[in-house]
Amino acid sequence: MPTASEALPSDLVSRLKENIRRGRAARETLGRKLAEMSPREIAKLPRAVLTRIGPAGIATMARVAAGTDDALPAPKRAPVRMQSQDKTTSGPPPLWLVCCAGSALIVGLAILAGMVDRPLRWAVARSGYLSADAAGLCNRLDRWSENCNFVVTGEGFSLADIAARLGRDPSLFRTPSMVVGADSVLPVGTTIHVDRNPER
Repeated sequence: MPTASEALPSDLVSRLKENIRRGRAARETLGRKLAEMSPREIAKLPRAVLTRIGPAGIATMARVAAGTDDALPAPKRAPVRMQSQDKTTSGPPPLWLVCCAGSALIVGLAILAGMVDRPLRWAVARSGYLSADAAGLCNRLDRWSENCNFVVTGEGFSLADIAARLGRDPSLFRTPSMVVGADSVLPVGTTIHVDRNPER
């Protein structure tokens, strides 16, 4: 594969090298002239002049101003990252923000599910889609329990406790009279039928 100098005519290559040499010399001269100017005079110059001399010309200005023409090495061009203050950052949000938002969403959904669980079960049972026992209305006794069978699972549970939890008169639920003890405590495993709430 031919090199760049072999692919181009020799007179073109020599002209390019001459133009590069002249450009360096012109930037060097411009840098020296700028070094002799005051900062106010340099500030009045068009931006294109400072852009034209490049980093090498600025280094020449610094060397001449410091009085050590060859003491400073030519600066290496470092990549400059410009960020606009008006530009909004794009891209994905930080991981901690995603985790916090996800956690808040899960907690909110859990609270919402707890709030609508019993009313939703009651509505499904009332619609006739499922029976009250299948909908789980008597899994626990509260104001939503109706038209279902509750099985006593704990010891020391009395008819007064059931009436207090349901917030209803004891006549609205039925229990076999033979299982009620003298102290009104229901034995474990007793099935109590809770009638429909007449207030609804």
